[in-house]
Amino acid sequence: MGLMKKLTSVLVASSLVLGSVGMALAAPTEEQVNASAARLAAYDIVKGRLQADGTTDLALGEPITRAELLKVVIMGLGYTEAQVNVLKGAPSFSDVDVNQWYAPYVALAKNIAEQNGFEVGYPDGTFRPNNQVTAIEALVFVMKLLGITPVTGENWIQGNIDLAVQNGVITSADAEALLDAATEPANRGLAFTIVDTAFITYTVDGKNVYQQFVDKEAPGLAVDATPESVQAATITITGTVTGASELYAGSDAITFDGEGKFSYEAALEVGQNTITLTAKDIVGNVTTVDVVVERTVGAANAVAVEIAKQIPAGSEAEMKIVVTDATGAAVEVDAESLNVTIGGNIGTYADGVFKASEKAGKGTITVTYGDLEPAVVEVEIVPGPLAKVEAEKASVKPGEAVKLLAKDAYGNVIEGAVFSEDEANALIEGDTFIATKPGNYTVTAQVGEGEPVQGIVGVYGDVAALKVEAPESIVGNGKSTIEVKVYAVDEAGNVVGSFADEVTYTGKLTLKNETTPVKAKDGVATFKLAADDQLADSDVVLRFETEDVEDAAEFVISVVEQVATGIELEAMDEYLPTIQTKNAATAVKVTVVDQDGQPMLDGAWDVTFTIKGAAVFSNGEKTIEETVIMDPDEDFKVDLYAEEVGDFGDITVTATFEGLTSGTTSLKAAYPQAPKAIKVIAEDDKEITVDDDTPDADGKISAATYTIVVVDRNGVPANPADIEDLVGEDNKLIATINFKDASKETYVAVGDGEFSQIEDGKYKNLDLTSGKVQIKVSTEKAGTLSFTVSDDAEKLTTSASVSTTFKAAAADSVGFTTSKLYVPLTGDASATVTAQLYDEFGNKVAKSGVEVTFTDEGDLDGLTINGKEASAKVKTDGSGAATATVKVSRSLADEAITISVSGGSLGTDTMTLIPTWVVASSLDVVAKDSDGNIIRRVTAGQAFDLEVTVLDSDGYGIGGLEPEDFNVDAGDYDLDVAVADDNFDDLGNGVYLIEGIVAEKAGSLTLEVSIPTVAGDVKDSRTVSVRASTPATVALSESEPNVEKDTVKEFTVQVVDEFGNLVSPSDVDSKIKVRLWTSADGGSHYGEFRDNKQLPITEVEIKAGSNSAKFWFVTNYVGEFTIILTPEAVDKEKMPDTWRDGEEVPIPVNGYEAAVGSVDIVGPTTGEVGDSLEYTITVKDSESKAAYGAVVVVEVTTGADDDITVIDTVTLTIGKSGEVKYTFEPEEAGEYTITVKAGGEEHTMTVVIAEPEPPVGD
Repeated sequence: MGLMKKLTSVLVASSLVLGSVGMALAAPTEEQVNASAARLAAYDIVKGRLQADGTTDLALGEPITRAELLKVVIMGLGYTEAQVNVLKGAPSFSDVDVNQWYAPYVALAKNIAEQNGFEVGYPDGTFRPNNQVTAIEALVFVMKLLGITPVTGENWIQGNIDLAVQNGVITSADAEALLDAATEPANRGLAFTIVDTAFITYTVDGKNVYQQFVDKEAPGLAVDATPESVQAATITITGTVTGASELYAGSDAITFDGEGKFSYEAALEVGQNTITLTAKDIVGNVTTVDVVVERTVGAANAVAVEIAKQIPAGSEAEMKIVVTDATGAAVEVDAESLNVTIGGNIGTYADGVFKASEKAGKGTITVTYGDLEPAVVEVEIVPGPLAKVEAEKASVKPGEAVKLLAKDAYGNVIEGAVFSEDEANALIEGDTFIATKPGNYTVTAQVGEGEPVQGIVGVYGDVAALKVEAPESIVGNGKSTIEVKVYAVDEAGNVVGSFADEVTYTGKLTLKNETTPVKAKDGVATFKLAADDQLADSDVVLRFETEDVEDAAEFVISVVEQVATGIELEAMDEYLPTIQTKNAATAVKVTVVDQDGQPMLDGAWDVTFTIKGAAVFSNGEKTIEETVIMDPDEDFKVDLYAEEVGDFGDITVTATFEGLTSGTTSLKAAYPQAPKAIKVIAEDDKEITVDDDTPDADGKISAATYTIVVVDRNGVPANPADIEDLVGEDNKLIATINFKDASKETYVAVGDGEFSQIEDGKYKNLDLTSGKVQIKVSTEKAGTLSFTVSDDAEKLTTSASVSTTFKAAAADSVGFTTSKLYVPLTGDASATVTAQLYDEFGNKVAKSGVEVTFTDEGDLDGLTINGKEASAKVKTDGSGAATATVKVSRSLADEAITISVSGGSLGTDTMTLIPTWVVASSLDVVAKDSDGNIIRRVTAGQAFDLEVTVLDSDGYGIGGLEPEDFNVDAGDYDLDVAVADDNFDDLGNGVYLIEGIVAEKAGSLTLEVSIPTVAGDVKDSRTVSVRASTPATVALSESEPNVEKDTVKEFTVQVVDEFGNLVSPSDVDSKIKVRLWTSADGGSHYGEFRDNKQLPITEVEIKAGSNSAKFWFVTNYVGEFTIILTPEAVDKEKMPDTWRDGEEVPIPVNGYEAAVGSVDIVGPTTGEVGDSLEYTITVKDSESKAAYGAVVVVEVTTGADDDITVIDTVTLTIGKSGEVKYTFEPEEAGEYTITVKAGGEEHTMTVVIAEPEPPVGD
């Protein structure tokens, strides 16, 4: 008995601790039964039965006896066969043979039960070991052996089920399944599931039965080393697991192979991350390992914008700007690096909020952050809620259909509105409104289920009166203009939209319209008026009249005096150079303005001026009081002086006077660096009238004013002394103004000097030595005039192109747009002739309302002009053109009819009309060689002809045409083809020859031939391919290259024909050696030629069958010199007669020194002795571009103050990427300084080198 007590004492003592969580047993599935049986079998708690075929099987579908079940439970409680066999031969129950295999198991179970005060047998003292077990008996067996006293009595079945649930042996869901068939025999599978469920569910000391008695060992989990911090968005965790059936990272299941190896990709948030790995075996033993990794944020890599794609007009929307590193982690935004540009005028952005514009439309939002790729999003501003309904026209006539428009509060049209009306004389179909009688009609619009909105549509009747709409007052300053609208209205006040008559103004205000009377449009005539200062403080009557309205309309307007309201300041320059303090460096223009923002015409104010920043006034102080006197003929200015030589920074000038709005202007103080570029400032913000170089009666010439300034790399005006250093003491900085497509009748005046005419599109010998010059430009050609300014020595960067629009002068003449027209006598036998207003320089003048007269000079019978005999009067339209229809009778066939146009003081012009039965209808143009063969390709320099066939509408040739009837246009090709008697031949039958056309530029040449007719120009074109001629010499692909000092530049030498065209490779039949050398001022050596390996060379070879070769060149010379190319063919006899062998080809070259903008070095700041530390050196020019070829000096030092030791010095050349690598291999521990220098710029970094750690075990 003592032995049995020892074997059971642990179980009995621990049976006081109970649990309540377990797996479901209710209606066990096949999968659940198999899982339970597999778990029991894994620990040899159950074994297979020997089958007839010699195999073993768990036989889950077969019955199970009480003795078999008892063994399963005993073995599940952790007893071994050896422990059980200690009781072998021990008696237990009367029907248990001590020699049976199950006898010791029954004896052990009986002992356990007796210690807990209950029995495992029947009341008659038997055990009945071979009886088949029921489900309830299996459950009670387990409870008894777990030390739980079962329920007896009449309701013992339900009582024990409830007891099992209460003690956490099974769950209530399991109990429902057991109760349904509690007394039915259980097969092995169900019995195993009951036992397994109890062993998993029931806990002892916080562990289930398996963990307490069968498997106490947790699975093994080894995780490979991971970095403490990463910038990536994920990290791969690897390791090995042993003795586990499941592995998890949080709730994510992880698979592992047969050796237990696993790999898991874990997502990381910015900051510290803890990834918990959990390994679990089949009985619930658990091992956990925490992997802690910090995700850090890297450098900014991308910028993105988050905003709604559609935003209602006038509303606000959240706009989120996100800057992320390469892994997508958010980077803290540096406001100074962020720039938001909104295109399409769709709104504004501030502080994370986008404010939509009031006008619907589409646009883009572009966000830039440093040098990152910009983020661009398209946003559409859509109409807001329905606010009003209007007709497309303010008013319409009866019976006229008009479109109805639903609009939001800002006037944006809303699509999809439904319109309705409740009027007797009106009808709406869709969005179209029609009314049959004059009046005001109410219409309703509704969008979807929204609130309906009403509006008024006016339907006008006959003109009854004029109505004036104008402001109540105007300032009498001669400059402020008001807009006065004069409406033609019916009796109900609706605007009569069909009214288009002229309206005449009379009154004391000055009319600013270009023409008078003013012609009404859509029922309204608009006048612009101004009031002179003499009318101030008076009421003026404005009177408007039109022919068909009996009563004039009058409006009384008050002309008020100027009242000073504010001060405006304008810095005359962007920069104040701090070169010296004694002379004024710049000035500020001061204007006292009236209530309309116009300059006061007179008056004086004692204004206080203050300066914030590096500047002073003439008194040497930052505050001064000046009496500002307003004079229309003279600007008032306050001079500014540099406070200290070399100062820099922002300057703000403020002007104050009590009662006036203060004025403020800003500029920058800067000490100029070396002269770098030329800058041109256009001083005019309006169109300039064309003019010549002859002053008018007032001694004036209409001209645009520009200021040309020499600036440093930051745009600061250069120091004249530095300019002198640049060009030399005895030289001047001479520049050329390069005009684009300018008329030769363009004139330039420097300062107050006289105007001079440009030559070949250039104005030369402009002296910029002083650093600043003001010029005036006048031209006789209307349109846009553009130019750049470059210095002749090419020491400075050419200015950006600046443009000014010149408008035509006053109309000086009237003339026909063509001199001859053929009038077809078919159809209505008419032609439209056009006369145009021109100024004195031949520019078209866009002026309407000018009356001209078209006249038949021969007073011919059968000819009418606009339906009238002899003559007709016509007014010009807005473009300054007047047209007339000339109709001729067939009796005038082939007559040369002279038509004139006259405009009084504008003079008279004539043209010829020729009525004919035959009018050009089509042209056919072909190119032919001198032998008459049709060609599509010519060689540069080869003459060819154009054969033009002119046909009428029936396909017959038209003869008798003259050279002046033809026009030939070469488009963008540099070729002028003039058709004249000496190159024109009439071949008969409508065929004409234009001879001797020569093209010199290789490429495609399209020649368009046209003949004017009343129906427009009849034209045809022919394209010929111009190929290069035979080899003549060599040239560089760049004609006048610039070479930066100490920078390797790539060149291509090409084989060209006599016109400079690159020849075909197939035309080069011999290898060509091109000798390379430089020469200037006596033949000095100015640089080094190199091959593609950067080795020195003196010649380069162009292979036969090729047309080019490359070489590289570097110079340390600043100034002009010449590269000489001398070509020599190896097989001269194979070259054509055009080849100029051995003839030198000089190439002008300008050597210049580029300003290095920045130099930087990036690499490790720590290391160990013996390491090979690699650094990247970056050099950029002043425009932040790669400074290819720049020379950089690297110096490594150690020590401080007077005890500095130079460890390494090396000179490197920057590559095309703007970078070069440097490797530092420290031999001793210590602190080192690496200094990189390039072009006057330098950068340093400190590197700390430690001794290497000794190997483990030393």
